[in-house]
Amino acid sequence: MIISSLAISYANYNIGFYITMSLWLADRQGKRCCGSDEPVGQYAQAYCTKQKLIDPITEEEIDPDEKAMRAIEEQIGVTENAKKAFREEILIRISALARRGQKFDYTSHERLREAIEKKLFADLKNVVKMLTSTKAPDPEQQKRVSEVVDRLVEQHGYCRQCASELLRYVGTLLSR
Repeated sequence: MIISSLAISYANYNIGFYITMSLWLADRQGKRCCGSDEPVGQYAQAYCTKQKLIDPITEEEIDPDEKAMRAIEEQIGVTENAKKAFREEILIRISALARRGQKFDYTSHERLREAIEKKLFADLKNVVKMLTSTKAPDPEQQKRVSEVVDRLVEQHGYCRQCASELLRYVGTLLSR
């Protein structure tokens, strides 16, 4: 009976964990990907206007990162033929927000938000597998695991032991 109850609890936590992890990573990485310098908008604008970007480090002219854009767009089924229209949608949203004095970020465009969150969640699955598959994680892996555990404790009411067990459990599910 206890094992059955524990299995149900894990199943419920598993759903919550996936949601928590996906939102946490999407927010953290999405802001990094589309934050103050907002590369996705810059790539869309450069693509639509057939211009180059300036590399912030080397100050050289560079092409937009087509591979990165396609990796995001493919998450929501944007085909090669539809990429121009999708990027123009982003550019229109950036312009509309700018006219109202608002700043664009990845959550300003629903389809872009969905695409970035799906891409980041797919990447997250690989990270969770990697973090939970090693018996003796290195300091960087341990730091990442601690961040996830802290988030589950602080924002979702897990105790540290339950959060750690949950992370290990989800890691075994993802490694199947």
